[in-house]
This record gives sequence, structure tokens and C-alpha cells, in this order.
Amino acid sequence: PYLRTGDLGFIYADELFIAGRSKDLIIIRGSNHYPQDIELTVEQSHPALQASGGAAFSLDVKGEEQLVVVHELTRTQRNADQSEIFRAIRKAISENHDLQVYAIVLLRPLSVPKTSSGKIQRHAARAGFINGTLESLGEWRMPG
Repeated sequence: PYLRTGDLGFIYADELFIAGRSKDLIIIRGSNHYPQDIELTVEQSHPALQASGGAAFSLDVKGEEQLVVVHELTRTQRNADQSEIFRAIRKAISENHDLQVYAIVLLRPLSVPKTSSGKIQRHAARAGFINGTLESLGEWRMPG
């Protein structure tokens, strides 16, 4: 019951080891969420957010999976009211996906990690969030 479609694992010495996931899928409180759906919701939540300029991923916080969103601001909206943007993102995700956001990072234009073909690199965005190397213009985290 604890395995899901898309889990990666191997058997060694007659024991099963779970090594990760083969799909970009966010699982929070037993519900599956596709990151591209959350990313689309985010980009449509406020005009200051760049189209196709964000990544959504989960992060283990104190033993629970939490949602993190990183998203680029448009060039013309770099000085927009960040508290309003954070509020719009949290509201849109709550209403459309029934999720709470743990953290939101607003990025400089053209700074979300992408492949040479333009696809978002969620694993690189996650690593940048964890080690603090994203080109952040502002950040919001869930209190507590």
C-alpha cells in the first residue's frame, strides 16, 4: 500500500529498496498533483508572473511533503508589490488544488533552470531552493 506507480526501486539481498520516482509527480497527504498543473495555476494568478517561468516541487519538511513554488517575474513587473503576488499565488493554489504552499520564491527574469530545449528543470530548481542559489527577488515561507 505504500508503493505508487512511478516509484523506482531495486531488490538487493531479497530486500526491496525504494530509490525515488520516475515521474514528476507531487504527492501531498496521499493526493497526486501534477507540477505542470500547479505551475499553470501560478502563472495565471497574477499579471507580474512570467508565462512558462516557474517550477513547482515538493520538499520534505519535518517528515511531511510540502509544496514549494519558484516563479520568474516579468521584466516590467520586477518592482511589483510582492506581498500581493504571494497572496494571489497562495489563494489560487488553495482554490484550484486544495493545497497549502510552504514556500514561494520570486525569481529574476530568465533565471528559472531550463534545459537547452526550454523545458523547466524542476530538480535543479529544487536543488537551488535547498542550497539557496536561486536568483531570488523575494521569498515567502509559511509561518512557523
